[in-house]
Amino acid sequence: MPLISNDLALNTQQATLITSMIVVAKIFGASFTAFLVYKFGLKKGYFLGCILMSSGIFLSFVDSYSGILIIRFLTGLGSACALVCLVPIAQQWFEKKALHFVISFNITSNLVGITLGLVLAESISNYFGNWRDSLSFYAWINLILLILWLFVGKDENKKEEKKNNAKDLIYALKSRVTWGMIIFYIGPILFLNSLFTFLPTFYAQYAGFSKELADFAKKEIPALANFAIIFGPYLGLFFKRKNISFKIMLLSGGACIFICGFCMLFLQNLVLIQIFAVLSGIFYSM
Repeated sequence: MPLISNDLALNTQQATLITSMIVVAKIFGASFTAFLVYKFGLKKGYFLGCILMSSGIFLSFVDSYSGILIIRFLTGLGSACALVCLVPIAQQWFEKKALHFVISFNITSNLVGITLGLVLAESISNYFGNWRDSLSFYAWINLILLILWLFVGKDENKKEEKKNNAKDLIYALKSRVTWGMIIFYIGPILFLNSLFTFLPTFYAQYAGFSKELADFAKKEIPALANFAIIFGPYLGLFFKRKNISFKIMLLSGGACIFICGFCMLFLQNLVLIQIFAVLSGIFYSM
């Protein structure tokens, strides 16, 4: 983000909006995914979501601030579509015995990719020498994998009547659960974005650490939290097998993220901050 801000001469509010566009897009992601799946089916819906994610390939040719905002919104919308489709795709292709493991594995693989992308961002940026080509590089990788999806993915086996699908779509869009989950998701997404945007700046300028400690904390703490995210789904699977409801896990996980985030901001002991960073990542993906 500092590279983008310096290149485009952005103020703090404008730079924050670039990051926030992904959050805004993911708010609409669930309902937009429902529309795509209703119109095109799961495989094509996932494909179209990934197409939107690949819109980042045009960053190399966009110079305007508004153009970057649009691309960030499309990228966030596409990633929301792809992520939402993972669960119903697993339900369609796998038996009940393997379903929970496959869903956890899907979520974990997505989180591993996010973590690797964030951790390697600085090295990739240094290699290309500018932020535009660096972000476009990720989009090109996604586009290549998307082509593979055309050959690996399977077509839907079950065909439901259009009328029933329309009723299900309307019911889902009117459901309090749907919008409750969307609203609930805003907090964790903001938390994830802040790990690699706000938190490093906070440790470097406002935490009162020495320069050596600040340089160490601003790189290690976000990396620890993102690495720990990998293990959260398996903890959630363990609790589910203990017959603990998803509602309890969501509420308790959100409360724990809040506590961990508070401790990561106001504690002065690096070891304790590291511990709460790991816990925050686990509770985020639980």
